[in-house]
This record gives sequence, C-alpha cells and structure tokens, in this order.
Amino acid sequence: MVKFFIGHDRISFDHRIIILLLFFLLLSSSFGSLLFLISTLSTSSPSKASSMTTIEILEDLSFSHKNIVPADAVADVDGGDRDDDDDDDEDDEIEQSVQILLDQKEQKSQRDNHYHNQFQEQWRSTQREQRIRLSLQGQDQEQQYGRRRRSRTNYGHHRSHNDSDGHQYGLLFQSNPKSSKTNQPGLKDIFDQNRFDSKQQRQHHQHRRHRSESLERFAILLIVCDRFELIRSAIDQLIKIKLRTIDQLSKRYPYDLGLIALVNETLLIVSQDCSNPNVTMLLKEKLYSKTIDHHLRYPFVNENIIFIDQSLRKFIGYYRISRHYRWAINESFQLGSNIKNLIIVEDDLSFSEDFLEYFLTMSLIMDQDPSIYCVSAWNDNGKVKLINSEGKASVLRTDFFPGLGWLLKHRIWLEIRNEWPESFWDDWFRHRDQRRERSCLRPELSRTSTSGSNGVSRGQFFRQHLAHIHHFDGYNPFFDDRKFYEKNLQAQNYDRNFLHLVYNQSILIHPVAFKYLNLNQNSNRSILTFKMLYYTKREFLEWSKIFGLMDDFKFGIPRTAYKGIVSGFFRGKRFFLAPPETRTIYYESWN
Repeated sequence: MVKFFIGHDRISFDHRIIILLLFFLLLSSSFGSLLFLISTLSTSSPSKASSMTTIEILEDLSFSHKNIVPADAVADVDGGDRDDDDDDDEDDEIEQSVQILLDQKEQKSQRDNHYHNQFQEQWRSTQREQRIRLSLQGQDQEQQYGRRRRSRTNYGHHRSHNDSDGHQYGLLFQSNPKSSKTNQPGLKDIFDQNRFDSKQQRQHHQHRRHRSESLERFAILLIVCDRFELIRSAIDQLIKIKLRTIDQLSKRYPYDLGLIALVNETLLIVSQDCSNPNVTMLLKEKLYSKTIDHHLRYPFVNENIIFIDQSLRKFIGYYRISRHYRWAINESFQLGSNIKNLIIVEDDLSFSEDFLEYFLTMSLIMDQDPSIYCVSAWNDNGKVKLINSEGKASVLRTDFFPGLGWLLKHRIWLEIRNEWPESFWDDWFRHRDQRRERSCLRPELSRTSTSGSNGVSRGQFFRQHLAHIHHFDGYNPFFDDRKFYEKNLQAQNYDRNFLHLVYNQSILIHPVAFKYLNLNQNSNRSILTFKMLYYTKREFLEWSKIFGLMDDFKFGIPRTAYKGIVSGFFRGKRFFLAPPETRTIYYESWN
C-alpha cells in the first residue's frame, strides 16, 4: 500500500508526505491500543500476567480476536483502501472483544476462588481428623517410649517425622516449661479449642476429660475347646456387649473420646484347645469377618501328659486346662505391649450387658489399691433367694477368688507366670502364697452365669449350686459412680465400715431363731441387719445349710468370705455368718 501511494505519478510530493504521516499516525494509534490492552490484563490478573511472556499474551489476544470479531469486520490489508469510518468500527470491535475477554477472565477468577475455598475447607477437615487421631493415639504412643503423662492439658508441639532425636512417629510430647521460650499453645490445646462450639462445652469437657486418663488397654480372652454352639453364642454375646457399652458411654460421655476409643479398641482373642474341625472353621470365619481380632491355636494338643503317680490320671482334664490357660494368657499379653488388662472367660458363660463397663470401672479401683489382686464378675452365693435383688450397683470385697469371668492385670501375671501349676490353677491362685493378704472384688448380682453342666468340674455341683445363679439382666452405669467406688472399696475405708456394720450394728441372733423370725411384724426392722457367730467348722457347715450357702473351703477360706465373714440375704434381710472378733480369721486345716 505504501509503495502504491509513493510510486503513483499523479500524486504530488506534498500529498505523498501527508499520506505517509496519516499512515504512521494510524499505526501508532493501533499500537497504543494494543499496549493499553496488555496493561489492563496485567492489572486485572497479576498472578497470571506475571507468569506469561509478551508473546503468549499477544497469541492469546490474537486467538480471542479471531474467535470473537466477525470476519467481515476485518479489512483486507492487501486489497482496497480503508477509510476513517472503517478504522472507528474496527476499534469498537476490538474494545468489545477486550471486554468479552475480561469478562471471561473474571468468571475464571471466580471459579478459581470457589475451588480454592473448597480446598481450604477440605484441608481444615483433614486437620481436625488428624488432631482427633493424635489425641486418641497420644497416650498409647507415649507409653511405648516410656513417656507417661502426668497432665492431659500441658502438651508441647507436634514433632515431625524427621526430628533429629529419633522419635519418628509424630507423637505428642509434654512440653518442658524450663526449656520453653514461648508461651504458645500446644497442639492439644488448639485441638480442644477448635473441637467445641461454646465455652460451656469446653468447661463440660474439662470436667469429664480426666475420667479415662488412667485407663489402660483391655483385651478379652475366650478359652474354648470343642463346644461349637456355646462358642458361637459366647462370641456373639461379647460383640453385642462391646457395641452396647460403646453406645452407652457415647451418650453419657460424648466428649471423652479416649474412653470411647478404649472400649472400641478392646481386643477379642479366642484361644482354641482340642482339634475340632468345626470349631476351627467357625473361628476362621469369625476372624476373616473381623468379628474376632485374634485366633490362637494351642500347639501342644496332641502332646501326652506323663503321670508319675498313676492315681492322678483321672484328673487329666485339669492338667490340660491348666497348661492351656498359661499358654493362652502369656500369648495374649504378648500380642501388644500396651495390653495391661485381660478379661478371661470360658465358652460356657453368659454375660450381662454391663459386663464390660463393670470391668472398666473396677480396673481403676484395682490400679489405685494394691490390696486388690483380681476382679470377678461372679458371686458364688448369687442364688436369687440369697441376694439383694435391688443391689445392681453393689460391689464387695472377698478373700476367695471367684473366677468365672475375671480380670487379670499384667503386673499380677508377671508375679505368678513362672510359678503356674500343672493342674488345678484356680485353687492354686487362691493359696496364700499367691493371695498375699490381698482381696478380690465381686458384685452382689453376678454379671455371668454358666449355661451348661458338661465340663470337667460340673455334674452334681452344677445342679446344686451353679444352675441357680443367674446373671443380672439390666445395665448399670458403673463408670458414673467411679469416685464412690474408689472411696468406699479402698481397703481402710471398707474395713472400717464393713466391720463396724457386722460387729457393732448388727443384731446377734441364733440361725434357727433367725430362720423362723417374723420380720414383717414391725416395719422398722426393714433396715436391720443380723449376725450369727460360728466358732467351729462344723457350726459353719450347719448354718450354711440352713440358708443354702455354699459350704466348702479352700485353704480355710469359705466362698465369698471377707475377713472370715460371709454375707447373704434371707427374706429381704441382710445377715452375716461371722467368726468371733478375737479369733484367727482363717485356719488352713478347714478344707
């Protein structure tokens, strides 16, 4: 075009100069508009403009222009003239194209902000979940490294996986106030602040959080052999009890995540003796479906037991049970170094719904009182006519190990495992060498009952006594009264109150007179308790038969006795069979 105008003969030199000036003016105007457009885009989207080169911006504008501006609005540079009106139209179209492009950029920016906000919310949710997991795992992990907490509120920072001190698991550690240079809140404090919606909830949490701080991990060990239906029933019951306990505690302690996690992480271990293929298949199916956590198989099933004294061969069942118990208990504690409480049950037992919460609560009492060496769910004199049917929350001390659903602490196991007997392990556990002047805890209303007479020690004994003992069919919130039990079951407090009730407040009466006493004549007698003293073994046996108490001794200790005193109920009144105050409590010759 320039060549056409310059080289035309009819146009004078002055006209040519004017045309050239107009042409360059038009070019400068178009170039200025282009620079203005680039600066506008850089201002509206600085993050993107900073990462794009000039060539990329031009290509982007060219692409947008070609797709937005109509083809007939663009003049052909190689053909024809272009007047001022065409230039104005082209500028308007460019401005429209730029405006459309800016609108598109604004929409994209809004979408980016929306996605960014979604990402931030997901990140915050992930952080909250991680803090919850850290809170639940903190205590167990600290114990693994020998760092037991003395406070649940003074936490330090959360160490990374690559800390130079060798702790590579992201544990929660206590802060050291001497070495701390700042007063910044720790991860636990931040978690607590973020977890609750109001100041009232935080205060409620601070009040309840301490309840589970000293609880240690539990496991349930189910000892089985070849009773298929009983095994299946026992497993199903224990699973339902675990779920019911979680439900109950979640409603009453919704903010105590540690307590709920402790119950949820309670292991169900089944140890199988015998070689019954149906039982083996059942337990494999339960393990595969994660109904049970571990299936242990006793490896010495076919090992022969050699008897030096052949007269003991009739007790071979007791020998097999004892060796299986020792092996199963030892294996269970070795499944996890943090398992400190083992609840031991057999396949022929039925259980109350509050069975697990009972042991959770009593384990705390056992931890705080070294004079307690076991907790049992069984009452040997738990016949309906001998118990207070309203005493669902009543727990008593006894010098006689009851068994039939009992709690064994890991520290107690370390005491006795090397001395474990070849047979009759339960009677051995009742001996003074193992008891060491310690006691057990047992409920007024049994939390277990035995459901069959087929067994090593059943038969006539089962029909006379065990078959008449039924477990409690309700649910008692033991954990709510933890402080009450801690105070009243402590040895010194219990002895003072119990012995005062027996020897100072109870009415002395002869057993025969008490049996025929008309207690309904005076309503004021409903609160009275009675005592009957026995001086000889023969007297104890006679008085026990009158009321239907179990009358056997183990190393001089009657069943359920504490300080030689056996308690029971008769026609709604509490009575005590007690030795004289000045007598030696137990005579081992009374067997």
